[in-house]
Amino acid sequence: MPARTLTFGRSAENDLVFANDPEVSRRHARLVFNGQSLTLTDLGSTNGTMVNGRRLAPQVPVLLNDGDRIAFGHQRLRVELARAQGTQPAQAPVRASVLSTPAPMARDVTTAVPVPAHIPPVPQPIMPPPAPTAVPSAPVATTPEPLPRPKAKPPATRGMRWLGVNQRLEVGAYTIEAPLTYVTTTTRAELDASCINLRLPVGRPVQQAKGALGYWPQYSRISPDQRANYLAWMASGRNAPLADIGYAFLFFYGMERRALVEGQDIPAILAETTRLLSLYPESASFRGYLGSFVAYVLARAGVERLTESDFERILLGVPGILSDSALSVALAWLQHRNQPLPLVLAMEIARRDVRSPRSVVTERLPDQFRALFAAKYAARYGDGVKLKAAANPMRLEYHPASPSLLTMGSYRSSLAPAVLPNVVGLQSQFQPLVSIWSECIEELKPLSRQTAKGVAPHTREAYRALPAALKEGTDHPDKARWDSLVADNVGEDGRVLLPASAVAPLVDVSERPKLTLRQSVDLADTAQEVGFLIVPDPHITGRAYAWDDLICLFRPAGAAALPANGSYRAAASILELGMAMAAADGQVEDAEIAHVARFLEGHFTLTEDEQRYLAAYQAILQHRPPSLARLSRRLQGALTAEQRALVGRFLVGVAATNGVVERQEAAALRVAYNALRLDTAELDALLAELRSEPAAPAPAETSIALNTALLEQILAETEEVSRLLGQAGEEVEELETGTQPPLDTPLVVTHPSGEQPMPARPQAPDPIADKPVVLPLPGVPSQAILALDARYHALLADLLSHEVWDKEEFSTLVRRYGMMPAAALEEINTWSDEHLGDFLIEDGDAYGIRRELLENEP
Repeated sequence: MPARTLTFGRSAENDLVFANDPEVSRRHARLVFNGQSLTLTDLGSTNGTMVNGRRLAPQVPVLLNDGDRIAFGHQRLRVELARAQGTQPAQAPVRASVLSTPAPMARDVTTAVPVPAHIPPVPQPIMPPPAPTAVPSAPVATTPEPLPRPKAKPPATRGMRWLGVNQRLEVGAYTIEAPLTYVTTTTRAELDASCINLRLPVGRPVQQAKGALGYWPQYSRISPDQRANYLAWMASGRNAPLADIGYAFLFFYGMERRALVEGQDIPAILAETTRLLSLYPESASFRGYLGSFVAYVLARAGVERLTESDFERILLGVPGILSDSALSVALAWLQHRNQPLPLVLAMEIARRDVRSPRSVVTERLPDQFRALFAAKYAARYGDGVKLKAAANPMRLEYHPASPSLLTMGSYRSSLAPAVLPNVVGLQSQFQPLVSIWSECIEELKPLSRQTAKGVAPHTREAYRALPAALKEGTDHPDKARWDSLVADNVGEDGRVLLPASAVAPLVDVSERPKLTLRQSVDLADTAQEVGFLIVPDPHITGRAYAWDDLICLFRPAGAAALPANGSYRAAASILELGMAMAAADGQVEDAEIAHVARFLEGHFTLTEDEQRYLAAYQAILQHRPPSLARLSRRLQGALTAEQRALVGRFLVGVAATNGVVERQEAAALRVAYNALRLDTAELDALLAELRSEPAAPAPAETSIALNTALLEQILAETEEVSRLLGQAGEEVEELETGTQPPLDTPLVVTHPSGEQPMPARPQAPDPIADKPVVLPLPGVPSQAILALDARYHALLADLLSHEVWDKEEFSTLVRRYGMMPAAALEEINTWSDEHLGDFLIEDGDAYGIRRELLENEP
């Protein structure tokens, strides 16, 4: 740059004239550039000249350095030593720019200078970038010259200049790096809505109500204070929070024109557009317009030119970018590359599909919904679905956001539809995604209901409501407590034998004589969820735990699951009978246990976990043998007379396996025959036949030596008895848990010989539908009875008429009301425990009514 001298002041004879600033003298100061350095001299001005806050002495030149700030009157300037390429620092051309001028008293002097870019890295160009434009060196700041008129620009772009990533814009007090916008000093009516007119006044930033900017804002039409808001946001690097998204729209209008009308700076504009989407995702309108813009630019360039890194960074990595157009482009790219559909797009397709149900589940449980969808999608499609395209291509149209482009009919040819593979045209390929979406909603509804009730996420109730797919790999919230209990009580055999009272607190059950069936099932379910099996399990037995019942915990070899094999039920029933018979003489000997174990091993094929389950049950029965009479009564209700006779013969065989029948065993057999409702004369005859003697009552004082041939014949019937006991076990569970077939469906059991089927039990009579409800009930508080389901009022009135109920009588009474005995017992005892303080019906060999719980009872 050649040597040059510039003067400034209010007089027109100066090089820089500030006629409207009364604080500036006629000839205020002088700038001199001698080719090597720049100096400033105050020419004896009235109000003085300041450099970096210090007033200059009149007529004394001061050397200026890069970045020095000059102040005089209302003017503020900054010195910039802009180095041209290849020059040495001492030869750097110099320019100055006005930082702020109070409108309308002074003119804005703005110059564009080369500076480093401060925006995120731009994507690799998908369209050829424009040729680099050299930025000429500027002289020391002078009166702005008219913007050059580009020869090839369309009419609507004349009078505007684009400032890109390597340029700077200074307007008043605001310095904007990498402006990416149009600027002008003219007032032409056809200027772009985003164009910053340097001659328009700028006020002060103000707080305004949301929406005050209005729709389709234009820089030339907003207020001076709104311009200050806009320029302050631009000067922040377009990072500051926005109270009105209209300012971001105003900026976007210029990039939209630059990319679509002029076809320039597309990589930088795409980078800035996606950055803004990440910063301001709250506005659906903003997301929609910018997402559609990105999609249209990519489609117009051709999806085949989009790299994989571009696809992942832009279409998958930018929040809120997936407008309908962007989704169409993403699917077209995947189909063109024969790439599988990624999870994020699969979920987005399902979410938008009109066939997908809408549910509060997706809003209440977004993380769980995504995890479940991901698990199901991966299980069915592995890496993802491969897409197909319809025969007719898609014509992707673009509707501009800018009011300037909306009114420029002459540029519609610049916005011609882009053509790409029409993947969304084959909707049938997305039906499986809709199915997964629907399944996820249904499977998460239980957890959603728990959440709506206020159940915390890391609780037993919430875990139990999780779908099975989400439980995998997720520890139960109570697992640590169970592990600690097991570690403190594990035996040498790896099993844990504990009373129910030691385990019940883990499911928040306080001390009581007996748990309800519901509490017992909850205990067993929780044990299974934390990785243990509990023996006996109420799912199998249909019975609730007493507080002092002995239970066994063990960790299975595989996943914790109840035995599902029918052979196990038969083996368990035989084990119970065998242990009961072994204990009939007052003690359970090791030889008897070993005999029962060998017997089971030789007659049943069980899995490893079923064998361990049976061994755990045997350990419990060894400590607390079952009642032979109770077992027989259970079987009596599920078997025909012929089948009960076969079981009776089997019990005799078990008692005689050691070659003799002890007198205690003979007495136990008589009890069992009575419980099975078998004629004890048949027992006497069988024992006599075993002794090879005439039939006579079995002596109570002596042991019975056996006929081994007959014993072998009896034991040979074991397979048939095993089948019957397995079937009976299922029937007993149905009777006790309320899962049996409807009462009007006769249960038919085939006779062992294969002859005509026989009814296992008679059909129940019709329920007492018109039995009157008794209110109040004697001794039952009125508030308490109101808490009991009305269906049970009449039944409860009948039950209170007796203090003791035989179990068969109890069952008959309950069934007359069309109810299941176990379910009725559970419901009434649960109610009484909450409202009377304890169970009203005591379960034992018979059902006892605890009248002491009632009020005003004698």
